[in-house]
Amino acid sequence: MKKVRASMGTLGVLGLELVEMDTPPTTAYLQIYTEKRCNANCLFCAQAKGSSAELTHIARGMYMPVGLGLVVERLGMAYERGYIARACIQTALYDNWWEDTVYLIRSIREKK
Repeated sequence: MKKVRASMGTLGVLGLELVEMDTPPTTAYLQIYTEKRCNANCLFCAQAKGSSAELTHIARGMYMPVGLGLVVERLGMAYERGYIARACIQTALYDNWWEDTVYLIRSIREKK
């Protein structure tokens, strides 16, 4: 796993995007990176296998792909400085979703 998707607000807090925010999030919103569609096929979800929406969209937000190492490093810095208190990780159902999710969690915990 070389990439992760992160919300625009998260990228703003991590200093990876210029985002104007009234109230920056204290939760890092991440999604497991995959080019595959979700097998669950929920009708409301842009990640569903039946959806024609861009994979960068989740509900009303955009989750942009970013290098995993960079995000993990910046999350560690943001946590130490009190900017980020927790992480919310979203995934899609695909062949390796469990392994990829555990890998991301371990990567974040090791940096903490």
